[in-house]
Amino acid sequence: MVKAETVHKRFGHLKILKGFSIEVQRGEVVWLLVVSGLGKSTFLRCINHLEKLDAGRLWVDGHMVGYKQIGDCIYELRDHQVCVRFVIMDDGKIIEDGAPAAFFNHPREERTQQFLSKIL
Repeated sequence: MVKAETVHKRFGHLKILKGFSIEVQRGEVVWLLVVSGLGKSTFLRCINHLEKLDAGRLWVDGHMVGYKQIGDCIYELRDHQVCVRFVIMDDGKIIEDGAPAAFFNHPREERTQQFLSKIL
């Protein structure tokens, strides 16, 4: 479930989202059909907490996006963790596939030699 409650977002003096509210249940499909520049992408970026709201609230599966509520107080979550997998390819062949930590925990020279030995 995604729920937006009077969401406001502005960039400088330009107001992009002006009190936008919507509730989408699990399994529902919703199209936002509006002209370019009215905040569709900005709203999606807010849902993913890539943009910070100026006002309002967003929930995904009952959890407030980017914030935690304890009693009457709302706290911003500042510690964001992004999980990434990467693939290094050479001539269309996968030569490295894994989590970044597995790659970056080795000393730089060793990583460079390992990488070069696979492609040369």
